[in-house]
Amino acid sequence: MTSLITTGTSVKKINEILREDPSSCEVTCPLNLDKDTAIVQTGEEWAELAVLTFFNMCTDKELDKDETIRLCNTIMFGMGPTDDPRDSISLDEVVSNEKTLAMANSTEDETCFPRFDLSKLSSCHMTLGERLKEPSGGLRRMFVKRYRAVFDKFQYWKGVPTSMS
Repeated sequence: MTSLITTGTSVKKINEILREDPSSCEVTCPLNLDKDTAIVQTGEEWAELAVLTFFNMCTDKELDKDETIRLCNTIMFGMGPTDDPRDSISLDEVVSNEKTLAMANSTEDETCFPRFDLSKLSSCHMTLGERLKEPSGGLRRMFVKRYRAVFDKFQYWKGVPTSMS
């Protein structure tokens, strides 16, 4: 399946647009900082779902809570040693919603997160979700930074000039 976008009077493949204009990365980011220019618009709920899905995968792998938080911050939000730790997800903010969002038959092991019931996000939002809604918040900025880094790597691998090359 090929994704197409109509631009003016022409229809182009998304990859063509991205190759022609590397700055288009910003307008395709699901949590774009400037929603007025966004081509792709998703609700912050999408990001909450993605994070909880990641946590569920870590629980399935029997990773403890601290390791899950560390991996999520690194993989999903691109946290590195030079980033401000206050911008990252904290164990406390996830634990504060843990019982509310946990599946009824979830694990009793306190070292791991329970499996989260993703359907509960429609009626109950996490502290994390509130942070992702902040238009210029640190966590949202970290997500956009990570998205750009992945995008730059994609372009680099495709031989397109980027800020990395």
